[in-house]
Amino acid sequence: MSSFFDTLQPYAQRASLATGIPASVILGQWAIESAQGKSTIATKYFNYAGIKKVGSSIAAGVSSSGYAVYDNLDQFTEDYIRVMSLSYYDRVRAAGTVQATVAELAASPYAESGYNGGKGILQFIQEFSLEQYDRLREFNVQDMISGMDVDTLKNMAMIGVAAITLVSLISQNTQK
Repeated sequence: MSSFFDTLQPYAQRASLATGIPASVILGQWAIESAQGKSTIATKYFNYAGIKKVGSSIAAGVSSSGYAVYDNLDQFTEDYIRVMSLSYYDRVRAAGTVQATVAELAASPYAESGYNGGKGILQFIQEFSLEQYDRLREFNVQDMISGMDVDTLKNMAMIGVAAITLVSLISQNTQK
Protein backbone atom coordinates (compact mmCIF):
# COMPACT_ATOMS: atom_id res chain seq x y z
CA MET A 1 0.00 0.00 0.00
CA SER A 2 2.83 2.42 0.70
CA SER A 3 3.86 2.16 -2.97
CA PHE A 4 0.36 3.46 -3.82
CA PHE A 5 0.96 6.54 -1.69
CA ASP A 6 4.58 6.89 -2.80
CA THR A 7 3.50 6.86 -6.44
CA LEU A 8 0.64 9.32 -6.01
CA GLN A 9 2.22 11.62 -3.43
CA PRO A 10 3.82 14.04 -5.93
CA TYR A 11 0.51 14.39 -7.77
CA ALA A 12 -1.43 14.90 -4.54
CA GLN A 13 1.17 17.45 -3.49
CA ARG A 14 0.69 19.36 -6.74
CA ALA A 15 -3.09 19.27 -6.30
CA SER A 16 -2.67 20.39 -2.70
CA LEU A 17 -0.57 23.39 -3.68
CA ALA A 18 -3.13 24.36 -6.33
CA THR A 19 -6.24 23.92 -4.17
CA GLY A 20 -5.14 24.31 -0.55
CA ILE A 21 -6.59 20.91 0.29
CA PRO A 22 -4.10 18.97 2.44
CA ALA A 23 -2.24 16.27 0.49
CA SER A 24 -3.15 13.75 3.20
CA VAL A 25 -6.85 14.31 2.53
CA ILE A 26 -6.35 14.03 -1.22
CA LEU A 27 -4.40 10.78 -0.84
CA GLY A 28 -7.03 9.35 1.52
CA GLN A 29 -9.79 10.32 -0.91
CA TRP A 30 -7.93 8.78 -3.85
CA ALA A 31 -7.34 5.58 -1.87
CA ILE A 32 -11.07 5.22 -1.26
CA GLU A 33 -12.19 6.27 -4.74
CA SER A 34 -9.73 3.91 -6.47
CA ALA A 35 -9.92 0.94 -4.07
CA GLN A 36 -6.32 1.69 -3.15
CA GLY A 37 -5.36 1.92 -6.80
CA LYS A 38 -6.91 -1.42 -7.74
CA SER A 39 -10.12 -0.27 -9.44
CA THR A 40 -10.45 -0.56 -13.20
CA ILE A 41 -10.84 3.18 -13.62
CA ALA A 42 -7.55 3.69 -11.76
CA THR A 43 -5.50 0.91 -13.31
CA LYS A 44 -6.79 1.31 -16.85
CA TYR A 45 -7.74 5.00 -17.07
CA PHE A 46 -5.53 6.80 -14.50
CA ASN A 47 -8.67 8.02 -12.72
CA TYR A 48 -7.96 7.74 -9.00
CA ALA A 49 -10.72 10.09 -7.88
CA GLY A 50 -13.82 8.68 -9.56
CA ILE A 51 -14.18 11.80 -11.70
CA LYS A 52 -17.08 11.66 -14.14
CA LYS A 53 -16.58 13.03 -17.64
CA VAL A 54 -18.35 16.35 -18.17
CA GLY A 55 -18.12 18.99 -20.87
CA SER A 56 -15.40 21.06 -19.18
CA SER A 57 -13.26 18.05 -18.34
CA ILE A 58 -9.80 17.81 -19.88
CA ALA A 59 -10.06 14.03 -19.91
CA ALA A 60 -9.02 12.19 -23.07
CA GLY A 61 -12.26 10.24 -23.16
CA VAL A 62 -15.03 8.58 -21.23
CA SER A 63 -15.49 5.00 -20.04
CA SER A 64 -18.68 3.04 -20.69
CA SER A 65 -19.74 3.85 -17.13
CA GLY A 66 -19.26 7.60 -17.55
CA TYR A 67 -15.94 8.00 -15.78
CA ALA A 68 -13.27 10.26 -17.20
CA VAL A 69 -10.44 8.49 -19.00
CA TYR A 70 -6.97 10.03 -18.75
CA ASP A 71 -3.80 9.39 -20.73
CA ASN A 72 -1.56 9.81 -17.69
CA LEU A 73 -1.38 10.95 -14.06
CA ASP A 74 -0.52 14.52 -15.03
CA GLN A 75 -3.73 14.87 -17.04
CA PHE A 76 -5.71 13.29 -14.20
CA THR A 77 -4.17 15.66 -11.65
CA GLU A 78 -4.96 18.73 -13.72
CA ASP A 79 -8.58 17.65 -14.05
CA TYR A 80 -8.79 16.89 -10.33
CA ILE A 81 -7.52 20.42 -9.65
CA ARG A 82 -10.15 21.78 -12.05
CA VAL A 83 -12.92 19.86 -10.29
CA MET A 84 -11.83 20.77 -6.77
CA SER A 85 -11.54 24.44 -7.79
CA LEU A 86 -15.26 24.59 -8.59
CA SER A 87 -17.39 26.70 -6.26
CA TYR A 88 -19.09 23.54 -4.93
CA TYR A 89 -15.88 22.87 -3.03
CA ASP A 90 -15.21 26.35 -1.61
CA ARG A 91 -15.83 25.08 1.92
CA VAL A 92 -13.54 22.08 1.38
CA ARG A 93 -10.71 24.34 0.20
CA ALA A 94 -11.26 26.84 3.03
CA ALA A 95 -11.61 24.32 5.89
CA GLY A 96 -8.12 24.86 7.28
CA THR A 97 -7.41 21.65 9.17
CA VAL A 98 -7.24 18.04 8.04
CA GLN A 99 -10.26 17.06 10.15
CA ALA A 100 -12.35 20.02 8.99
CA THR A 101 -11.37 19.41 5.36
CA VAL A 102 -12.42 15.77 5.59
CA ALA A 103 -15.73 16.76 7.19
CA GLU A 104 -16.42 19.32 4.45
CA LEU A 105 -15.44 16.86 1.72
CA ALA A 106 -17.76 14.25 3.23
CA ALA A 107 -20.60 16.79 3.18
CA SER A 108 -19.85 18.02 -0.35
CA PRO A 109 -21.47 16.96 -3.64
CA TYR A 110 -18.28 15.01 -4.43
CA ALA A 111 -19.05 12.40 -1.82
CA GLU A 112 -22.13 10.60 -3.09
CA SER A 113 -21.71 8.08 -0.28
CA GLY A 114 -20.64 10.71 2.26
CA TYR A 115 -17.39 8.80 2.83
CA ASN A 116 -19.04 7.47 5.99
CA GLY A 117 -18.71 10.92 7.52
CA GLY A 118 -15.09 11.01 6.44
CA LYS A 119 -14.09 8.11 8.69
CA GLY A 120 -12.54 6.12 5.84
CA ILE A 121 -10.35 9.02 4.74
CA LEU A 122 -9.26 9.70 8.32
CA GLN A 123 -8.48 6.01 8.77
CA PHE A 124 -6.14 6.05 5.76
CA ILE A 125 -4.52 9.27 7.00
CA GLN A 126 -3.83 7.73 10.40
CA GLU A 127 -2.90 4.22 9.30
CA PHE A 128 -0.38 5.38 6.71
CA SER A 129 0.79 8.59 8.45
CA LEU A 130 -0.31 10.63 5.45
CA GLU A 131 -0.03 13.93 7.31
CA GLN A 132 3.71 13.68 6.69
CA TYR A 133 2.92 14.81 3.13
CA ASP A 134 1.17 17.94 4.41
CA ARG A 135 4.40 19.13 5.99
CA LEU A 136 6.04 19.15 2.58
CA ARG A 137 3.90 22.22 1.84
CA GLU A 138 5.52 24.11 4.67
CA PHE A 139 8.26 26.29 3.27
CA ASN A 140 10.99 27.41 5.61
CA VAL A 141 13.07 30.11 3.92
CA GLN A 142 15.60 30.13 6.77
CA ASP A 143 16.39 26.43 6.20
CA MET A 144 16.59 26.98 2.46
CA ILE A 145 19.08 29.85 2.57
CA SER A 146 21.27 28.70 5.44
CA GLY A 147 24.70 27.88 4.10
CA MET A 148 24.26 29.85 0.85
CA ASP A 149 26.93 32.38 0.02
CA VAL A 150 26.09 36.08 -0.25
CA ASP A 151 26.45 36.21 -4.04
CA THR A 152 23.93 33.39 -4.49
CA LEU A 153 21.47 35.16 -2.18
CA LYS A 154 21.91 38.45 -4.09
CA ASN A 155 21.29 36.65 -7.39
CA MET A 156 18.16 34.99 -6.00
CA ALA A 157 16.90 38.37 -4.77
CA MET A 158 17.50 39.98 -8.17
CA ILE A 159 15.65 37.15 -9.91
CA GLY A 160 12.74 37.57 -7.47
CA VAL A 161 12.54 41.32 -8.08
CA ALA A 162 12.68 40.75 -11.85
CA ALA A 163 9.88 38.18 -11.62
CA ILE A 164 7.68 40.50 -9.56
CA THR A 165 8.30 43.34 -12.00
CA LEU A 166 7.46 41.11 -14.96
CA VAL A 167 4.22 39.91 -13.35
CA SER A 168 3.26 43.51 -12.58
CA LEU A 169 3.91 44.60 -16.18
CA ILE A 170 1.93 41.68 -17.58
CA SER A 171 -0.93 42.44 -15.21
CA GLN A 172 -0.97 46.10 -16.22
CA ASN A 173 -0.95 45.23 -19.93
CA THR A 174 -3.79 42.73 -19.65
CA GLN A 175 -5.96 45.25 -17.80
CA LYS A 176 -5.76 47.76 -20.69
